[in-house]
Amino acid sequence: MRNFSSLVFFAVLLFLASTSRGQQMAAADTRRLDFKEFGLLAIQDNGRRKPIDTFARQTLIQLTGRSSYTDKAGRQWTPNDFLLSAVLETRDWKEEPMMLVSFGELKEQLGLEKTQRRFSFAQLSGSVELPRIANEARERKRVERPLNRLQQEALSVSDRLALFARVMDGSALLIVPSPKKETDPWVPPEPLAMTSYYNESQSEAIGPPLQEMIAAYREADSF
Repeated sequence: MRNFSSLVFFAVLLFLASTSRGQQMAAADTRRLDFKEFGLLAIQDNGRRKPIDTFARQTLIQLTGRSSYTDKAGRQWTPNDFLLSAVLETRDWKEEPMMLVSFGELKEQLGLEKTQRRFSFAQLSGSVELPRIANEARERKRVERPLNRLQQEALSVSDRLALFARVMDGSALLIVPSPKKETDPWVPPEPLAMTSYYNESQSEAIGPPLQEMIAAYREADSF
């Protein structure tokens, strides 16, 4: 198994992957890959450093209510596998019914099927009613007024959608640390953000092997 020991190393991997967004390619079956070393990489989340394994698990639980996810085709996804698949866009996650909406009154307000508990990002983000309720809830919080259950649940679902969007566009992945001070804000693997910390030659030097690793994940080949 390849050794993912450098944060910058993985950051550039994600940056390279982002250049191919919109060119979705189906991945091979990655369920047997060993994500242990990948999961040990650090990420900054809410100002705290934690392993990517922890971040991926917390993310999947927040989105789906579960620590693993079985998609509509019956395939089970671990947190790390899901995170990489989402970042590399190996499948159309926006159409996958994985976003938890459990409160019946909210489902009724949004015109959703009452017996269903999970819905796709595409379906929920197209709702006009959800942001209306969530914005009302935020305004009530701002003026320190209590929220009812409907407003609380709408905020939770709105937060899930925001997290999902940030995972998909890479902005949630604060994995590039400052070379000067570890407690400084980390940045996502985006061109401008990365060049504020690392020069172009540092990124270019490891481009080819990282492209090989992207292919290795897509092909489920000794990741």
